Amino acid sequence: MTYSLLAGVPHAHEDPEHATANSEVKAHAVRVTFEGSKPEPALRADNQTAEVRNYLRGNDPKHWAHNVPGFRELRYAEIWPGIGSHFYENQHQQLEYDFELAADANPDAIQLRYDGAEALTLTAEGSLEIRTSVGMLRELARKRGKPMPSATAGLYPVPTCWKAARCTFGWAPTTGTCHSLLTPP
Repeated sequence: MTYSLLAGVPHAHEDPEHATANSEVKAHAVRVTFEGSKPEPALRADNQTAEVRNYLRGNDPKHWAHNVPGFRELRYAEIWPGIGSHFYENQHQQLEYDFELAADANPDAIQLRYDGAEALTLTAEGSLEIRTSVGMLRELARKRGKPMPSATAGLYPVPTCWKAARCTFGWAPTTGTCHSLLTPP
């Protein structure tokens, strides 16, 4: 997964008087990988949107992709033994994701690597802040009592906080508060 972040992109629908094509646009990418995972876990897309995207990378049309459909939900199966993930658009049209663990799965297997971040910080609430050249991105920890996004039988919310080792992060179940931790990028 890659976060592609932009700053300075003019939006005429928000401020038509100041929207100009001459504005400086800044970009930053942070690549997130599943450490120690299966090389190609099965992927299923659900809830297709009406939008399509075109990816015109480079000068060779053979590498271009046209009319790529968008989806509101993606599921990876068996990223690690007994562990899958569910990426989805929440009610505020923001990306959220959950890891779904079988009863015998080892949550310590969940390790995410963040390449391209300027700094990674754990907040007192257990969220992960990712600093980039264009601003801050925050991934929230699941809080006690927050309902699961779907009524999937056998899934129960578990409050978590981030745990860190250099630029690799994972989750740990928690019953108390999480402590902040600064780590080098």
